[in-house]
Amino acid sequence: MTTKTDTELLQLLKPITIHDKPLFDKYFSTFPSKTSELTFANIFCWSEIKHTLFCEYNNHLFLSFRGEDGIWGIFPPIGPNPLALMFQNLFGVEDYYWARINEDIANKINGPHKPTLDMTTSDYVYKIEDLVNLAGSDYHGKRNFVKRFEKLGPKLRPLTFADAPDCIHVQKQWLETQKENVSAIEESTAFIKAATYKQTFPMHSVGVFIKNNLVAFAIGEPLNKTTFVEHYEKALPHYPGAYQFLLHKFAKSIPKQYTFLNREEDLGIPGLRKAKKSWHPAFIQKKYILKLHKNVKDYL
Repeated sequence: MTTKTDTELLQLLKPITIHDKPLFDKYFSTFPSKTSELTFANIFCWSEIKHTLFCEYNNHLFLSFRGEDGIWGIFPPIGPNPLALMFQNLFGVEDYYWARINEDIANKINGPHKPTLDMTTSDYVYKIEDLVNLAGSDYHGKRNFVKRFEKLGPKLRPLTFADAPDCIHVQKQWLETQKENVSAIEESTAFIKAATYKQTFPMHSVGVFIKNNLVAFAIGEPLNKTTFVEHYEKALPHYPGAYQFLLHKFAKSIPKQYTFLNREEDLGIPGLRKAKKSWHPAFIQKKYILKLHKNVKDYL
């Protein structure tokens, strides 16, 4: 049985449209995120894939999605006091969990039931100056790859809406190398939506061209006052050094006011984890999950 409050909240949840951007921007500017998912562009582009719903309730923004196991996942409420709402039975259902809980919130949950660290969704965060300078022995191999790629005479410029078809071509060529990788298919679907709506929420981008042909691109946006987030980074196959060159140049292009670059999670994929660790992150932005049982008061 649901309470009146439960019913109200369930009835408020709805799909995201492009017209909801001002509301999301208001919350994200007032309560900036540390986790890579929480920008309007990212949420909107993934919303159909993840079956994302949202509502504004008690001066907080709620976001729900369908998890990989089919269980209802909910982000911590975005607003002045998320903990006060997380431990109320707001949804009137038992089978859901809080997902992508940042470390600040997780550390405030002091009851007997603790959130569980989820390394597959935790973000890799780098010092931008490290990616720009590539100094020291840690980056010796990266410097060599960059120099090797530079021999091909690459040119760089920001992407425009006219480049969208070429970006989609690069993305699809990359996808051909990811056979039976469901997350890669989902990412490509989200990217095509991002390219389609580029004029609506223009993001920061770098395109790498060889003989006027796009061979690599990176796209990101501000996450908070100190951190940029990179949502997409792709290169055509058979260009050794393209990814190293791309990330190095993308880092150089980020406005000087930002100190860190969040390059998102590794999804538990061994090769992706190895690649992200090879760039020597400054820290991991940890994320947690918490499966609630009937009596949410047990978690306080």
